[in-house]
Amino acid sequence: MKNDDKPFDPMPAHVLAKLPTVCAARLRGSGDPGQPIWIKKGERGYYPALPDLDVEAINASFGVTRAQRLAMECGSMFGWGVPGADPDLWAAKEKEAAQKKD
Repeated sequence: MKNDDKPFDPMPAHVLAKLPTVCAARLRGSGDPGQPIWIKKGERGYYPALPDLDVEAINASFGVTRAQRLAMECGSMFGWGVPGADPDLWAAKEKEAAQKKD
């Protein structure tokens, strides 16, 4: 849920430009596969979504990549100024994992 209105860590402009305004995600720890939620760029917390929301289809229609979604999840929980709020970090991790598979 959206937390209080206290200021959150500022998001660096170079990271801001890489993220969508909003993305769909699944609430971790709320069962499998997890309750659908909305995350807004730069905001603390999340907003509940309808239970039948197809997270993957919505993100695909918005052009949200997996790396962007992971960065939005991290930013909304730990602050937008942390390294994990940058989608480039997640894209690099995915690339590294793919290379290890080969």
